[in-house]
Amino acid sequence: GDNIVYGVYAEGSTVYAATLGGLSLGECASASLQYFPTMMKDFEPLPDLIITDLKASDTEVTVTIVNTGTASVVDAFWIDVYFDLDAPPTVNQPWPTTDASHGVVWGLSGSDLPILPGESRTLTLAEATQFFDGEQVTSDPPYPVGVDVYGYVDSVKAGSSFAAVKESSEGNNVYGPVTSGTGGAGSLPKKSGQSQPGRLMPER
Repeated sequence: GDNIVYGVYAEGSTVYAATLGGLSLGECASASLQYFPTMMKDFEPLPDLIITDLKASDTEVTVTIVNTGTASVVDAFWIDVYFDLDAPPTVNQPWPTTDASHGVVWGLSGSDLPILPGESRTLTLAEATQFFDGEQVTSDPPYPVGVDVYGYVDSVKAGSSFAAVKESSEGNNVYGPVTSGTGGAGSLPKKSGQSQPGRLMPER
């Protein structure tokens, strides 16, 4: 029928589906009830990008992202890191448009994709995109120490309410804050000749 099943529960020996009206699935011995499959109507497999780790120092920035969704990430997207930001960033707030004092940007496209369900990527400052469309988007180190640092995966696509990647959850793309520290010698971000071609990346 048209019942939407949100879950199952048991009362005595009777198992019910958690629908708006309640739906008996039959009886069984409660001791034998262990697992039920998730039942969904019109389920759409989607990716879900999150940041699982962010490390920031005066000379290095490292971010780890994971696709926790049920579909691959195939669309090019941005990751922004914000130094000394007063509040968590929101979608379509690239760091230069905020009050962040410094920022680091990665653009993933082409050979960086797809990111399969369960796959992760760890990115360093040496892999960051320094220039995009003729403008510098990654600050040169050194970066400030002892300040709040945030990360945002799938951070921006001008004109889109969810940025570049349609995800099963759009509310878990922010990570932080973490506090920036001091580190050893880091690597400079990519120079202009190595930056992502504008035609491959979403508009910032």
